Amino acid sequence: MNILRVVTFTLPSGVIEKLFTNIFDESFTVGDFKMLYNKRWGIETRYRTLKSLLEIDNFSSSKKQIIEQDFYATIFIANLLAVVQNYADEEVKLEDNNLKYKYKTNTNVAISELKAMVLDVVMSTNPFKKIFVMRKLLNEIKYYILPIRNDRKGNLRKVKYPNVKYPFNKKGNH
Repeated sequence: MNILRVVTFTLPSGVIEKLFTNIFDESFTVGDFKMLYNKRWGIETRYRTLKSLLEIDNFSSSKKQIIEQDFYATIFIANLLAVVQNYADEEVKLEDNNLKYKYKTNTNVAISELKAMVLDVVMSTNPFKKIFVMRKLLNEIKYYILPIRNDRKGNLRKVKYPNVKYPFNKKGNH
């Protein structure tokens, strides 16, 4: 009895890609799996945001209660980031002036700006101040946009030290 099905195909760059699945139905072709993998890419990039950019596994203590607080605070920030980026991306789309590419907001900048303003948004009791800070946040995020280049070919940049989880300028609790 098979537990996994391995789907192998060659990318245009010549790299051999292997996908593992529990779908054994032969009516699913390699092209179907490529399409499904492409659709999942947004989920994978969200995991990257949580793990690498928001450092969800970098806790400020070893106590269970504080680990849970750190975890839920990071999830809250990630959700707030998604909402703010969605609004900013919609505004960027509206401002599109027949440019060569479509654009999206820069996640690194959005995280930086959000972290700088999150306390003003969450802690303020004045609803007008919250709206003002959110509008300021949206305007800052909209300023830094990146082109969406579909079907890019070629090698991506190589990470200089791929096995270093927390580089020298960061401290991990491990």
